Amino acid sequence: MFERLAALALCAAITAPAAAADIDPIDQQMTLCLNDPEHASTGGQDECIGDAGRAWDARLNASYRALQASLPAADHPALLHAQRAWLARRDADLKLIDAVYATTHGTVYAPMNANDVMRLTQQRAQTLQRFESDRAAHRFSMTGRLPPATETKPERVATVPQRGARFEREHCAALADLDAMGRCAAQATPLYLQDIDDATKAIERRLPRTSRDAMRMSSQKWQAFVAAQPPLISALYPAANSAGVKPQIAIEMRDEASARLQQLVYAEDKIGAD
Repeated sequence: MFERLAALALCAAITAPAAAADIDPIDQQMTLCLNDPEHASTGGQDECIGDAGRAWDARLNASYRALQASLPAADHPALLHAQRAWLARRDADLKLIDAVYATTHGTVYAPMNANDVMRLTQQRAQTLQRFESDRAAHRFSMTGRLPPATETKPERVATVPQRGARFEREHCAALADLDAMGRCAAQATPLYLQDIDDATKAIERRLPRTSRDAMRMSSQKWQAFVAAQPPLISALYPAANSAGVKPQIAIEMRDEASARLQQLVYAEDKIGAD
């Protein structure tokens, strides 16, 4: 089980296939720690994941400060608003994670709980680091943004919503032009939102009634977080030649929707696990 957790934590941290040299040092260190016999206990696994979480938090803060330093003063409010929205979203997600793991049985799920908590900070740290890197390079990186080549289904979920990913595999995967990819991402995002709605309703049905507010609050704060991102993305990337929504915004919104769906599918996967 602990080997399965190490693989899950490592694979979930990467959005596209990568060589070992491309794996982040924080992920590498956590995996080594998880596989170390001295950390085979539940407490030891929690310690490994906690160390990774603190490293991601330090990375997040460093990228935030770098972005703040590189942005004109007029754009600082957009960065601050986006980060405050993420903090509110994170706090709501922590309560949802607590509600989900309250339904599990066995100490083996404690490290998985810690892993899900760590992932919240990891994802935001990676996003801010990508923003920082793009700004320094004066470009918008498309690395790791293609949809998965195949469908994946967690073992405890019979049907995983796939509207968004299926659309992208069929219509977006072969695109290379930024504007075209932005248009395709804009078409895929509403499908991801339908998938998210399905997953949200499934979690609400399966959670105890006393815990369902955690799912609703998580949804509200996630929606507020997503709404706060476009002004920041607009500040980070130059204006596009195409009319309408910037392709960078469309792609970032697609990424946030895809990550949210993955988060919810994993949450449902664990409800009632023993």
